[in-house]
Amino acid sequence: LKCKRNWTQFGARCFRMIPTSATWNASEQNCITIGAHLASVHSGDEYAYLEALVLSVTKSNAITWIGGNNLVQGAVWVWTDGSEYNYTKWASGEPDNFENTEHCVQMNYGGGWNDMVCTVLSPSICAKPAIPARIKSVLRFKIISEKEMLASDIKNLLQQ
Repeated sequence: LKCKRNWTQFGARCFRMIPTSATWNASEQNCITIGAHLASVHSGDEYAYLEALVLSVTKSNAITWIGGNNLVQGAVWVWTDGSEYNYTKWASGEPDNFENTEHCVQMNYGGGWNDMVCTVLSPSICAKPAIPARIKSVLRFKIISEKEMLASDIKNLLQQ
């Protein structure tokens, strides 16, 4: 499995820290434009990896958007990538849905997660599946083959 440049790999997924602060929704839309979603988290090891990623990029434990939200159904937390919500790392006293306005998940809040008003500006982490190495090499071969075919087609046209 491989990740493209500017992405880091953990397990079968690629992650990218986006240090620019934005709302949760704008962050998710940004992830979508680069073929990803805000990160879902499925284990303590994965969460520790994301904490380290944030630290390496921002040089701090910046509070950062991840893909958890309860926008559709208040009591039900989901990930934007549709994966199973099978791990949580809520900070003490969270989620508290303060004033019934907090529906999006931030990480690095007192060592865990916090539900927050979705319009707050924070950096974010995008995630997408890693590319199987053999698919990548097949694609590269296909592109090279088509490039060579195109070159020979152009050569043939010029000779006519």
